[in-house]
Amino acid sequence: MCGFIFGYGVPLDDRFDLDLIKHRGPDYSGTWVSDTGPYFCGHNRLSIIDLTTSGNQPLLSKDHRWVFVYNGEIYNFKELRINLEQKGVDFVSNSDSEVLFKGLIQFGEKFLSQCNGMFSFALFDQNKSHLTVGRDRFGKKPLFYTLIDGGYVFASEMKALYPYLKSVSPNDEINKFFKNPFDYEASATTCIEGIYSIKPGTVLKLHGTVADESRWWNTLNSLTYVPNKYEDQVDQFRNLFLNAVKIRMRSDVPIGTALSGGLDSSAVFCSMLHLIKNGETSSFLPRAFTAHYPGSDIDELDWARLAVGDRQD
Repeated sequence: MCGFIFGYGVPLDDRFDLDLIKHRGPDYSGTWVSDTGPYFCGHNRLSIIDLTTSGNQPLLSKDHRWVFVYNGEIYNFKELRINLEQKGVDFVSNSDSEVLFKGLIQFGEKFLSQCNGMFSFALFDQNKSHLTVGRDRFGKKPLFYTLIDGGYVFASEMKALYPYLKSVSPNDEINKFFKNPFDYEASATTCIEGIYSIKPGTVLKLHGTVADESRWWNTLNSLTYVPNKYEDQVDQFRNLFLNAVKIRMRSDVPIGTALSGGLDSSAVFCSMLHLIKNGETSSFLPRAFTAHYPGSDIDELDWARLAVGDRQD
């Protein structure tokens, strides 16, 4: 999961508290403080890809010009890395975070359209005091911010921003989302007054007091071709679904999945077993976790067991 805090134009003081989001990344905590101005960041890591210290964050470029923190996973990082290496980019780790880091340095926000994953990030250019923060296409990974002392503080959870607020109060604007709750995630509004959300598929660039927001992803501009014949549609969906499951199984730690017994979770679990059985992935044999409500009408344990088959360990 991971989590980070980034302060831009804000002095480092005791309001900065990585322990507030320690639960997001218990494996390592790292910090960075600029020597040239009021800039700082911290990162809590949950190790999934490249368990060595090379995968720890914050990441710094060799010349220390660029500083990077990130939360998420780039599922196609191996393919992206090959492309970057062919263009002369060097790597010091096997992590997906370094792939996103180096890709953004090399190509800017255009690189995001190549990334298949869920992520939020902050990339700082020390030479220009320029900060770029952004989120994945649909905002799977959170990123919040508040304005304080003429600067910004960004964080993976709102609670990390509470120390920077004069008070933690409900936002009256949240009332408008009661009628249309699905609009909430696409807006910058949050339930806490003074805290805002970076919108999905959006990057925010900061240079001094200038803030520029732009949208890097629009679904309507990226629709997939659907064949006319039903049989071809089935084949296309099957290939897309299996590939989606396969690249999400890339992990250096044992993996598991939630299994309710419904169609969607059962399809994911059975696809994982199919890929392993056919040697299409070297991933660990997955564990399935199911919530059990004995005697309840909503209990789906029998359906979950049916999906697991003989594997009930």
